Amino acid sequence: MKKSFTFRQVRRPLLQCFLFLVVCTSTLPAKAAVSTGDIAVIGMNCDNSTSLTKTFSIVALADLGAGELIWFSDKAYYAGAFGPLLLNGSEGRFSWSIPAGGVAKGRVIMFSLTSGASPSVTTSPVTGTCTIAEGWTSTSPTVSPFGQNGDNILVYTGTEAAPSFIFGFNSGNNATGSTNGWNTGLVTNPNGACEKPAALAHGTTAVGLGGTLHFDNYIYNGIRVGTKAALLTLIGNPANWVYRADDATAYDLAPGGTEFSGGQPIFTISGTTLPVHLLSFTGNASGNMHGLKWKVENETAFAFYAVERSTDAVVFNTAGTVQATGANQYSFSNPSLHATAYYRLKMVDFDGNFTYSGIIVIAAATTGTSISLSPNPVQNWLTVNGNSGIRKIVITDLLGNNVLTIRANNEQTNSFSISQLKNGTYLVHVTSGEQTTVKKIIKQ
Repeated sequence: MKKSFTFRQVRRPLLQCFLFLVVCTSTLPAKAAVSTGDIAVIGMNCDNSTSLTKTFSIVALADLGAGELIWFSDKAYYAGAFGPLLLNGSEGRFSWSIPAGGVAKGRVIMFSLTSGASPSVTTSPVTGTCTIAEGWTSTSPTVSPFGQNGDNILVYTGTEAAPSFIFGFNSGNNATGSTNGWNTGLVTNPNGACEKPAALAHGTTAVGLGGTLHFDNYIYNGIRVGTKAALLTLIGNPANWVYRADDATAYDLAPGGTEFSGGQPIFTISGTTLPVHLLSFTGNASGNMHGLKWKVENETAFAFYAVERSTDAVVFNTAGTVQATGANQYSFSNPSLHATAYYRLKMVDFDGNFTYSGIIVIAAATTGTSISLSPNPVQNWLTVNGNSGIRKIVITDLLGNNVLTIRANNEQTNSFSISQLKNGTYLVHVTSGEQTTVKKIIKQ
């Protein structure tokens, strides 16, 4: 006989299934919110006297979850709050919605911000949705966006009235009460001024390049491999930034372009924060040996340091390892092989996580050859003098990339233009006979 079922008979199983679904759904892990230091600004162009479009770039130092809403603002921040918009239409703020799938750590995104009656923001590569909330209405290329005297970019979540700050960048030219490239003690809203939000730390989650010695186009030029904490320390150090002070040439900030070349991810975020903090890494030549020293702090449950050596600052090989002992200072000696060498530390913890130090360069000890460079700092023409014939002059950046080679034809004095080089710090490798001397110059 066919059975019939009433609602009373089936509603209990339905209710049980419903409760099961509710319980399962409520126990799913919550999406991690974007936190301080998960994003860092790594480049900004203010100078472009012929275009209403200016650019800046960021790097994701952690995975950014889909649906997160990130805010970017160049409005002045002082006395613990954002100030009003400047009346010249040079400021504003926009939101960036992280797309489905999120943004993986290490990826670089360039924002192109166009001012005018209908301001807009685009990204390269196309990532998420950008929406301007207010500002950037000027139709003058010399005023907006960002003006031509440097500016600030503050990155945050939440609301403008109650922001949770992620990162801060400042290159504004206002020197009123300037400390570490940020203004202090502001009570009004002067152009080109911004205070560092108290929630951000100069040297890690904030970088200050402004004040009296500001420039307008900046780009981070340091190493791109390390933990989130290590990279924040590198990006937060003004010494790892280079600049252009002219009003015509902007940096190519697009991922895969001239400055941030290669495929995504442009940065390699290694492991987690290590239980050690590198304070310094130095080296010198003595006789036929290279001596290396480094200082650390907060070393706990840490494994070892691998000393890596290279002849071109590109391909590195392990020269030796030093076991961690809990000390705050270590040393290592390596044969010089009578040649210039580049060194870095690979710092490894017990879980296999690691990060790299910056690269240092050591030349073989001199044996009578005297080399001088003038002027230094230099703007256009550099003169290299030696007490014997010079065969070759090679200029590299601090990462070891060859940027200029001069055939010296065994002359003792060589003068040549370096005006094509970007402003920044370089190493000059001078080969005389079989010996190479390395000296540092500042191009400005």
